[in-house]
Amino acid sequence: MSVTTANNAGIKGFKSRSVTRASGGAIATTGSPTYTVANYNGTLWGVYTFTATGSVTVTTTTTLACEWLVIAGGGGGGFSAGGGGGAGGYRSSVTGETTGGGGTIGMGNTLAPGRTYTVVVGAGGAGGTSTFGASGSTSSFGVTSSANLVSCAGGGGGGMQSGPVGSGRYGQLGGSGGGGANGGGSEFNLGGAGTANEGFAGGTGGNLQGGGGGGGAGAVGTAASGYPTAGLNDGGVGISSSITGTSTFRAGGGGGWVGGDGGNGGGGTGGTLSANGTAGTANTGGGGGGGGSTGAMAGSAGGSGIVILAVAIG
Repeated sequence: MSVTTANNAGIKGFKSRSVTRASGGAIATTGSPTYTVANYNGTLWGVYTFTATGSVTVTTTTTLACEWLVIAGGGGGGFSAGGGGGAGGYRSSVTGETTGGGGTIGMGNTLAPGRTYTVVVGAGGAGGTSTFGASGSTSSFGVTSSANLVSCAGGGGGGMQSGPVGSGRYGQLGGSGGGGANGGGSEFNLGGAGTANEGFAGGTGGNLQGGGGGGGAGAVGTAASGYPTAGLNDGGVGISSSITGTSTFRAGGGGGWVGGDGGNGGGGTGGTLSANGTAGTANTGGGGGGGGSTGAMAGSAGGSGIVILAVAIG
């Protein structure tokens, strides 16, 4: 049985063509992905979920239809009353769903016979122990060094209060941007910018109001306005996808100090006056929570990314 994929407006080189649905033994993998079967959008899909780097090889002589979701590693939260880490970049080709940053989704891909496609799953960035949070690592899917490679930037690290006044306390840019750190009165520390079609910017921190929330795939991180009340500088929300057959949020931003909630989709909680925050959830690309204060100042790590490939089987 054959189907036709639409022209991929977002990725150069993906073209409309007649393709065949996969049957048993049509795909060989490395990297130990989990395999499940999902039914959505009127099609039965064989779903390969990669939580570690690997590859996909088409072992038939026919071209296969597929859809994909690629999420990079989340950024770490900033040190010392820091901003939350930004979510990892989020790109999707799933029909009827959205991609990060409010952008346009890539349309369905195809897998060519005999071709091997590399899968890279990015690690989450470390939380800052004396610096900004580290940015997450890139995730990708496709043929390396070709126009068909789908790649997402890691989330930006959260800013740190102990950095130099000005840009030294700002959140870092990334797939979604890190939140700016807390700072003195009339001092506003900007969140880092997100990447087009991947995620949103981090929230502004400072003015004695706390650290900004990290940006999420689905929304900007909340600007700090909560000190001394916890929970008003949240990470940006992620995006829900049903590529596995179950609706799941991923790529939420990390909460900023003081006690900001992580964005729905694996974002970590921001630190408080006496406790560190929490890490982004593994394999969601969630950002890490900003560091606490008063002896508990380390930022928390971002969550690792994920790559999910759905191949039409019926």
